[in-house]
Amino acid sequence: QAKTHVLDIEQRLQGVIKTRNRIKGLPLSIEGHVHYLIQEASDDNLLCQMYMGWAPYM
Repeated sequence: QAKTHVLDIEQRLQGVIKTRNRIKGLPLSIEGHVHYLIQEASDDNLLCQMYMGWAPYM
């Protein structure tokens, strides 16, 4: 299990995006990785799962 975690960390350092144990496309540049993280952080579907009382209409 430790080897799996180390492999995941190495892939992240190389810019590889992994979702649900699947590698998603080619390695990203730094700018691409930042863009991906910003999109993920501002995704309504993910935000509503973090906070039960979240009301996007307000």
